[in-house]
Amino acid sequence: MSKEIRSTINTITHLDSMKAVKVALGLSEANQESINKVMQVVSLVDNNMKELATKVLKLERALDLYETDLTKLDKRLELVEDGLERVVKKQVEDYESSSN
Repeated sequence: MSKEIRSTINTITHLDSMKAVKVALGLSEANQESINKVMQVVSLVDNNMKELATKVLKLERALDLYETDLTKLDKRLELVEDGLERVVKKQVEDYESSSN
């Protein structure tokens, strides 16, 4: 509490005024407790959001790696299919030429 406020409170002589000051100080303390609790909740939410963002980032990286691997596998599969198609075509041609 500042010196000015304390000095003002010390000049109060009327009983009802003192009671009003006491009530105001009590409300102020109650508000401060509420503010502290809200700050704790906000801090927890902030920490949880940061943790969630970190986990999402890791999952996105993992997904990118899997997508890259799948793309590579698709390309390999296409090469294998092309090679298999050529082999089968060649075998069919060889068979037809040997039958004639």
